[in-house]
Amino acid sequence: IESFQRVDDLLEAEPDVPSVTSGTTACVLAIDAEDGVARVASLGDSRALLGSLDGGSSLAAEQLSDDHTPADYEEYKRCKASGARIMTMPQLRGLEPWADSWEKDRGSDDDAEEKLRIFARDRDMPGCTLTRGFGDSMAKSLGMIATPEMKTVPLTAADRYIILATDGIFDALSNERVLELARQHGEGPGGSPREACLKLVREAAEEWLAVDSRTDDITVLVARLEWLEQD
Repeated sequence: IESFQRVDDLLEAEPDVPSVTSGTTACVLAIDAEDGVARVASLGDSRALLGSLDGGSSLAAEQLSDDHTPADYEEYKRCKASGARIMTMPQLRGLEPWADSWEKDRGSDDDAEEKLRIFARDRDMPGCTLTRGFGDSMAKSLGMIATPEMKTVPLTAADRYIILATDGIFDALSNERVLELARQHGEGPGGSPREACLKLVREAAEEWLAVDSRTDDITVLVARLEWLEQD
């Protein structure tokens, strides 16, 4: 937790980093082989995913981190208590009614326009869709924090893949599809974690460009847990 706060402090102090209205997420995972666990620390909506055998030959996806957005009620409450207006872009433009209520203004994380965003009461900024992250010092005055959510997850011999990726992957592809592509291109002749990453990036980009003229940040890491298979 202290290291995350230190990074945030360094970003804010760096004059060449425009951290007032821009920032980033973080998702860190460390495997403790001695204790047989994965330790996860996350900010924002980058995500950690575990793929494990479900008793047969199929893999099941388990999300190891939570997305920190106003769609989460606890995150919403903290930001609202700090003075934030929380609404979607159509509500900001007056195209849809705004109830100033989590139950009525839920929005949709499947559509960028319909995502809940954080705005100051006296200006239509910063418009962040995240409630935790590095940078974004304007949003920090509205309840955004750089405190990571920490989880410890037991690992077993059934676990096969760990995948870390930004929302550019997960806004375009489901957890199940990400795991499916990782396995298809991460195993067998010519397969490798690198090939799996390349395929995931390509497919996510294609999904973005099918509905938009741009893509979001698309970053992914695929790790195969071969040491567990050997044990």
